[in-house]
Amino acid sequence: MLEFVILHALAVGVSLFGVLMMWRHRSQWQKQQADPQIEVGEKRFLHGRYRLRMQSSALTAILGLMLNASNEHLVNWQQPGPFFVYVCVMLGLAIWIIILAFAEFMAAQVVQRSALARLREHQRQLEQSIVEMRQNKQP
Repeated sequence: MLEFVILHALAVGVSLFGVLMMWRHRSQWQKQQADPQIEVGEKRFLHGRYRLRMQSSALTAILGLMLNASNEHLVNWQQPGPFFVYVCVMLGLAIWIIILAFAEFMAAQVVQRSALARLREHQRQLEQSIVEMRQNKQP
């Protein structure tokens, strides 16, 4: 009996975590859409990130619901075939969530590297301007 209570609490926690993350992603996306300083290219990236995050959060909530449903009917599984398929689907969802998280991580790395390259180029231009100003100032 205690195992079922613990499993239900875990399943509800996973579902609640997914729902709360969806709510948080939605509120962040609304703030980002209202920000006039964000460029078009950055908004495109943020929209893609929003979609990835919403999909992974929704799948997390669904996975929690599936865990809860499997706990309810864990005793009632008469044949191993349907239970095996059910567990494979849950594992597939978990793997897909991991793939989405990795994809978002890689996309963020690419954007961060390009932003860093732009900053370095801007720094190089500013340093070049300083050198030119010093050369023009000396008689």
